[in-house]
Amino acid sequence: LFFPGSMWTGWAPHDAFVDDVWTTFHLSTFSPSSLVLKYGDLGRSPALLHALPGAVWCALIPMQLRGFDGDAHRARGRVALAAAAVMMVGFALIDVSGLEADSYDFGGNGGGIASAADSLGVLPMPFNRGGTRTVAGWFVATGVLAWQTAAAKDAEAHRAWAIRHCGAGLWVALQRPSFAAWRMAQSVVLGGAAASTPAAQAEAFYYAAYIVTFVYFVGAEAVARGVVGRTDLR
Repeated sequence: LFFPGSMWTGWAPHDAFVDDVWTTFHLSTFSPSSLVLKYGDLGRSPALLHALPGAVWCALIPMQLRGFDGDAHRARGRVALAAAAVMMVGFALIDVSGLEADSYDFGGNGGGIASAADSLGVLPMPFNRGGTRTVAGWFVATGVLAWQTAAAKDAEAHRAWAIRHCGAGLWVALQRPSFAAWRMAQSVVLGGAAASTPAAQAEAFYYAAYIVTFVYFVGAEAVARGVVGRTDLR
């Protein structure tokens, strides 16, 4: 909901404020301001169709994992899944508009792993784009299955798919601070000049995303499998 990347992106006072902060504190050596402001290139649609429903989803979905509490649980679940559906409309808009971080923010740099994979010439699309779309597809699939199992009143399967759905989306919240921590570590290890290049920024951004995604997906799967066979979920 709030600075830096938020539902306010695309609103002139917000964007001017972000520009002033980046200029005043010389933050372009840490991260390009476009990483925060680029959705504004499409007007207000990405902020209202992606960031805002994403905030609603993030607020509601962890509450669902505390256990079933009747009508309140059902209501929160419906709102959360509706927010997820709207959020993915926003994602699709961003995806087709060519706003990927490697090409838009980091001067064509997507990190060494992506460069190595793309150099093989066998992938149907760039490595990072394929990864992002795969994660988005899993988010949608887990949400649909959480809804279907709830409708079927299969509490065990529903809880397992809800946990997977939670992991498929909440990783984004940790990726941002992980990126910041990686950038600070680069500054110490590489030194200011080497750490401030677009290539170094891209590696911090994408490697943080790879690691956090892996941790959340594996962790969610482990927890989801742990609920199978339990009898205290109904």
